[in-house]
Amino acid sequence: MRNVLCPLYGSCLDNAIRKSLPGFNCTGCPHESDCEPVPETEAIRCLLLYAAVFHPDQWQEYRKARSVAFPDPGF
Repeated sequence: MRNVLCPLYGSCLDNAIRKSLPGFNCTGCPHESDCEPVPETEAIRCLLLYAAVFHPDQWQEYRKARSVAFPDPGF
């Protein structure tokens, strides 16, 4: 399993790409359970992406409601 929240994940993934490994996971790594806290704004963005992909009707309703409450300033 991959631990995408590990602070070293990016560099491990880069190494796997450089070595052209056919697969990559964190099993057996001493940092397998390490994780960085996810900033609130990042979590919200993930939820919004999930809504847009898996619940497009609700996503459109959210966008309509948001545009009324917070109009685009145009810049």
